[in-house]
Amino acid sequence: MGRRIAMASAVIGVALAVGWPAAAFAYGGQPETMTTVNSAVVDPCNSIVVTGSGYQPGETVTLLLASTSLGTTTADTTGAFSSTVTVPQGTAAGPYSLVSTGSSGDTSSTGVTVGTGGCGVTLAAVSSGGLAFTGADIAALVGVGAVALGLGGMLLLVTRRRRTSTN
Repeated sequence: MGRRIAMASAVIGVALAVGWPAAAFAYGGQPETMTTVNSAVVDPCNSIVVTGSGYQPGETVTLLLASTSLGTTTADTTGAFSSTVTVPQGTAAGPYSLVSTGSSGDTSSTGVTVGTGGCGVTLAAVSSGGLAFTGADIAALVGVGAVALGLGGMLLLVTRRRRTSTN
């Protein structure tokens, strides 16, 4: 009987030790911030549309290309924003990170390449997006699994105890 209790305790302990820390790291509590642009390549003096999500509703979001400010915008009630910004004249050609930083400190970025065309040259829009979200919010699933495993172990223990006492 002592072995059964020890076995049930071990099963519950393993479930909690593996499940709850994984759930804490898998779910940060709020959506991950994301920034995308409608064109991966843009020349100086031309505009691109920057969109983002996962910010706090109503917070101010600052947009930077390298260390150059492209302006600010405000996240809507869902924490998303969309803003048209212009690449400053004199920006050297090459790859850059376009960074969006919320007033809460949430940050995300996406890659943009500044082309070699001068002011007044318009490029066709090239579809681009941020990095794909490859994770999963599994906190609830792990929690339910841990509780189910614990309850199953306890039911198994109670059922076997009854069989032993009735025989």
